[in-house]
Amino acid sequence: MILSVSEPAALILNRLGQEGINAWVVGGAVRDSLAADVADDGQSVRTAADIDILVLSDFARLQSLFADRKVKVAGRVFPVCLVDGVEVSVPRRNPSGRNSRVSDRLTADLASRDLTINAMAWDPHTHDIIDPFEGRKDLKNRVVRFTGNPDDRILEDPVRMVRACRFAARFNGDIE
Repeated sequence: MILSVSEPAALILNRLGQEGINAWVVGGAVRDSLAADVADDGQSVRTAADIDILVLSDFARLQSLFADRKVKVAGRVFPVCLVDGVEVSVPRRNPSGRNSRVSDRLTADLASRDLTINAMAWDPHTHDIIDPFEGRKDLKNRVVRFTGNPDDRILEDPVRMVRACRFAARFNGDIE
């Protein structure tokens, strides 16, 4: 699947790539693009409206890297760096320090997300979908399922119960 991104998001992804910083489009943009993928040919181009970018970096480096852009750090529970209005976040969890493998750091972040259908990432360089919790399968089967232990996800943020209901209604699906 090829995901088309807005001009500001493309600028961000290009600059991060030039700097050798790993970055992925994550969450809702991937979910919505896959939900719209009726052709299922793997090559369809989908335009994502709400882009969230996950980077293996830190906020200080992002702020200096995008000093020529409008940058703001927002959020208390899950801080994000807004670059020209595009959400750029660092991993929510780091499994075993700065030297852990890239795939482990990405999977740890996806594991901390609420639902399997929101715990997918798209690599802008390889165009691969990273889907460690079978969100694509759940989306196809219209199943709304929490990542990991549902009790843990809900205790982290009780609003996730409402989000699960909203997605079940949106996709005419069931909550596992």
